[in-house]
Amino acid sequence: MAQQEEKIVLTPMDIHNKEFTPRGHKGYDRYEVDSFLDQIVDDYGDCLDNNVDLKK
Repeated sequence: MAQQEEKIVLTPMDIHNKEFTPRGHKGYDRYEVDSFLDQIVDDYGDCLDNNVDLKK
C-alpha cells in the first residue's frame, strides 16, 4: 500500500513565528531575513484571503 502524505498547511502566523537555529558566526543578516519573512507573511495572507473570496 502507498503511504499517504499529510498535507501541511502553513498559516501566516506559522511563517511569522518560525525560528531558525544560529550556525556559528557565518549566517544571514537577521534583519534582512526578518524583513523578507514579513513580506512573505503579508503576501501569503493576501493570497489566502483572495482564495476565500474566489470560493464564495
